[in-house]
Formats: sequence, structure tokens, C-alpha cells
Amino acid sequence: MGGLGIRCLSDLNKAYLMKQVWRMKHNPQLLVSKVYSAKWPFNLDIGRKVSFHGKVLSWGLRGLRRAENRIIEGCAWKIGNGRSVSAGGDKWVNGCVPIFSSNVTLAQARNWKVRDFINQGSGGWKEPLIRQSFSFDSVVAISAMENPNIEEHDFLFWASHPSGNLSIKSAYAFLQLSQGLGEPRHSTVKWKDFYKILWRIPSLPKWKFFLWRISYEGLAVKDQLSLRGIDISLSCEECGDPLESMDHLFRFSLYSMDGIKSTRIIFFMVTLWELWVARNNRVFRNEVMNVRSILDNISCSMELHVRVQSGNLVNLAFLHPPELTNSPPPGFHLASIGYAFSISRLHIGRGGSDFGSIDSATHAEALACSACLSWASARGFSNIVIFTDYFNLVSMLQGKSLQDIGLKWTIQQLVSKGASFHSCVIYKVDREIIAVAHQKAQLGLHLAISSSDVF
Repeated sequence: MGGLGIRCLSDLNKAYLMKQVWRMKHNPQLLVSKVYSAKWPFNLDIGRKVSFHGKVLSWGLRGLRRAENRIIEGCAWKIGNGRSVSAGGDKWVNGCVPIFSSNVTLAQARNWKVRDFINQGSGGWKEPLIRQSFSFDSVVAISAMENPNIEEHDFLFWASHPSGNLSIKSAYAFLQLSQGLGEPRHSTVKWKDFYKILWRIPSLPKWKFFLWRISYEGLAVKDQLSLRGIDISLSCEECGDPLESMDHLFRFSLYSMDGIKSTRIIFFMVTLWELWVARNNRVFRNEVMNVRSILDNISCSMELHVRVQSGNLVNLAFLHPPELTNSPPPGFHLASIGYAFSISRLHIGRGGSDFGSIDSATHAEALACSACLSWASARGFSNIVIFTDYFNLVSMLQGKSLQDIGLKWTIQQLVSKGASFHSCVIYKVDREIIAVAHQKAQLGLHLAISSSDVF
């Protein structure tokens, strides 16, 4: 963030070639695609890398074949009927190969296909067989996936993008990560938890952004400027220390056990902010601030924080992480859904709830809407209106937001069920309007927690 955008030309060229191959594979009507596939069928059809050593190929075709092999490295399988995917040799569980249980021998697992774990009648997973065959972590991940669609064929998708489509940006990032050059800084669980807490703190955006820059050593203190090749004196302007670094400037600890809403965290952030402002005033404006002035500024900032807290904080929401992300919240596998029905404007009819392992909030909301449609269809209704408080689902059904490859079959099923009615409309409403459904979801969650069959 804030960089010059300088790329490795070698990896960038490879990313462009990967995008070209992806485009040819998904647009078979193109002349270049017909010429390419006539010379050599696409490896993406079988999902296996093919060696072309010893074959007579032009340099252009050789580069495209290498790009196709790189694409296969970054692809994963989307399960349809499960006939084409090896259960223990292909990446089909969240972009990874599942791990078998210790009691499964290689002779047993060698010929297993994913279809062996699919209930061909209902289209769901054979949960007892999955629990018996895979490790606990793999069982949890498989159960959180959407149910396969036995009427569709398995296909490869690009695992580095939520939509499953390859982009030049995601291909370049994949190439960098595969070489160990693009690993994000502070990617450990400890730092991720810190950032999650940081963006949820109800404080001014500039303070949160300031702390984020500190954690990435992004402030223009003198030791950082020197590392960037700027010829500057390294001594501290405040005390004359020979090296001005962030540790020297702030003497802080990044963690606190007080909780997100603690006033001590806010005071800590404000203190760092005012120390930074005082330092900049000294360097750039030649203004000398004593301790009393800094403390007064801290008091004024705390008063500003109180005034902000008493008002509407909607304008701060743009700094929060978006809801639609490639990865689910930590531990968000066990979830419950609830639904309620109104036959008339004055009477709330019967509803229901269910629970299970679900990978995302969008998945849970889509399953709740699907349960509503199944209930209405079984009772012979021809017109139905569904209220939901989840904007992403409505936007996804309208085709206005990013389509999640992990919910492809669930969204298709929801659209198919809706098309069977004479009239079916889904509205985004406030949470208060569907409070009864959320109450039923809470009952389902209590049932899930007390059940011994949930894994």
C-alpha cells in the first residue's frame, strides 16, 4: 500500500501468459483457441500437468504450455458429481488436498473418488464415511462446504480469487507467493488477531490507520528514511539520541488485555498520535512543545473521542473489513439458520430452524432462503416474498456483486427453486423486521451446542 507499483517483469510476463491461456480455455470460439487446442488439448480439461520435453514446439507455444502448467498449480476442483476428482490426490477441500485418517491404508485410499463420499440420492455428503476416513480438520472443512451438485461435472477453478476466475493481479500474487517473495508481513495468527481488534475499536479512523502504519513500520521516522536511501541525519530531534526509530520515539507495546471498548486503549492510541504530531511540529515547523502542551492536546483529543462516541458512527464503517472475503472468520463453521412465515399481515405463521457446519454468513443466509422456498413449495403456494437482512445475498442474486465460487451450486439451487413459483421476490430489510427468524436461529444454535452429533 502506497508503493510505486514496481513489478518483477519476469513474473508479470508469466501472469499475462497465464491470463491469455485462461481466456482461450473459456472462450473456445476464438480462432487462437481453436488453433491452440488442435495442436495440443488443454491440460486444464484433465487437471494434470503435462511434460513437453523432447517435443518439437515453437517458443510461443512452449511459453503458453508452461503458463498452463502454472495455472494448474494454482487451481482447485469444484465438486459436481465427484467422478473426475481423486479423494486423496487432488485439491478439492478449500483449495487443499484432504488428509486421511490414520486408520486408512494407502491401498484403500488409492482408488477412492470424491463421488464415493457423495450420497447419490440426496446429493449431500456421506457424513459417517467422511468422519471415518479423514482427519478431524478435514472433516470440519468438508462439512462446511456446500453440498455437491450431482447433475454437474467437476471443473477446475482459480483458487486465488473468490470468483474462481483468474486475473492478472491474482496470478502475479500467486507467482510471488510460490517463490516466497510475496508473503504478507505480520501474517501470524497473533498479528491477525491484533488487526481484527484494531479495526473494531470505536475510535477515529486516523488513529486506527496511524497504529496500522506503526505496526508495518510505515512512519517516516529517520531510520526508515535512511533505509529508503534518503541522506538524512539519524539523530532524534527531541532528545538528541543518535538514532530516531519508532521504538525510541514511542516505547510502546502493541497489545492490551483490556478489551476493545477500554478507554485505556483509546488513551494509548491518542498518546502515540500526539507524540507523533509533536515530533512533526518540531521537525517541519520548528515548534517546540513541552510535556504540558502534549498532555493538553491528549485531553482535547479524548474529549473529541467522547463527542464522536455520542453521535452516529456510520461514517467510520468504510474502514472496517468488507463482509465478502475469500476466507471465513476464525472458527465460523458451526452455524444455525432460522426462518418464519407470515400468511397474513397480522399473523406470523410457523417457522423452523436448523444447524450444521457452514463456511460463511452468505452460505447460511442462502440456506435459510432455500428452506423458506422448500416450505412454501411443499404447501402449494405460488407467490412468495422473502425478507432478509443480508445485503450481499440479494446483490449476488442480482449479479451486482462478486460471485463466490464456493456457493455456486447453492445459488443455482436458490434461483431454480425461485423460478418454480409464479412470483418470487427477495427483499433486503432491516434486522428488526425479521427478528422472529433470528430468534428461531438462536434456538437452533442452542440445540446445536447441546447436540453430541455436531462435529
